[in-house]
Amino acid sequence: MKILMISPFSEGAASTKRFLNFSKRLSKNNKVTIIMPNYDVHSNYKKITSEKKDNINIIYPRYPKIKFLNLYAYLYMLSSCFSVLKGRFDIIYALKASPLSISGIVAKKYHKKILVLDVDDLESEVIKEQKGKGVIYLLSKYFEKMMPRNSEEIIVVSSYLKREAEKDNELKSKKIKRGI
Repeated sequence: MKILMISPFSEGAASTKRFLNFSKRLSKNNKVTIIMPNYDVHSNYKKITSEKKDNINIIYPRYPKIKFLNLYAYLYMLSSCFSVLKGRFDIIYALKASPLSISGIVAKKYHKKILVLDVDDLESEVIKEQKGKGVIYLLSKYFEKMMPRNSEEIIVVSSYLKREAEKDNELKSKKIKRGI
């Protein structure tokens, strides 16, 4: 089986470390391709480049390194959407209901395959806690509603997130699982 895995963060993020461990296990019996940024706030804006890791193909979309107003993030979103058009996949697996994971929706529509969404926290709450407001906060709130509704399966890491997902009437027909 060919699996496309999408991470919104570089290897420096804790969520991505869990994601990479899971992809390593999946790669034992499947062909795994990962799309993720090679620099962001989690890598201290230093480029990370490794095109193969434990039999996993890693694609780093190209985007300019512009820290001003986190402009790189918006350019990454656009570039990652073009990156998912390459190759053929059986399953699309996206980490987080985040604007940076928009390529998961693009891949689902383009490849006409199922989207599995992995939710380990509510990104909007993290942004709010860091006193972040404005466009990125509003986009995060929007994606937290939109991505689960466009996914066939949702994996959550806690009972709290499972209860929160089950409150949304549009998600009643979705498979919501706790844990991988």
